[in-house]
Amino acid sequence: MMGDILRYILDVKDDEPTPEVERQHRSLRPRPAPGEPPCPYLVRMLRWSDRQKILQAVAEKRQLSWKGKPLRVFQDLPTEIKRKHAEYDDIRGKLRRETSLHYGILYPARLIVTIDEVKYI
Repeated sequence: MMGDILRYILDVKDDEPTPEVERQHRSLRPRPAPGEPPCPYLVRMLRWSDRQKILQAVAEKRQLSWKGKPLRVFQDLPTEIKRKHAEYDDIRGKLRRETSLHYGILYPARLIVTIDEVKYI
């Protein structure tokens, strides 16, 4: 199944090889109830270049769906970086609720806000 999803994300043709997965498993949490988001899969690619291609393809496509359901792909970040990202949670919540500004977090942990097509970091 994961091979089919990766082929879909990367638009791999039938005669091209599927990116190789080193390991994959579901996260340790109870099965979701109907209507809840599905359990995340953790996937480790055999080659770094395949990982980069996947992340680039996901960024270019923006919204993905698999069998009629939304498909989201995130890279796994170190705990320290996740903590730094969490420092922006309050600000990001206010931006999401109270404005229509575009925002994001640059690696490792810098907030970027776009106002009238001008980016502020």
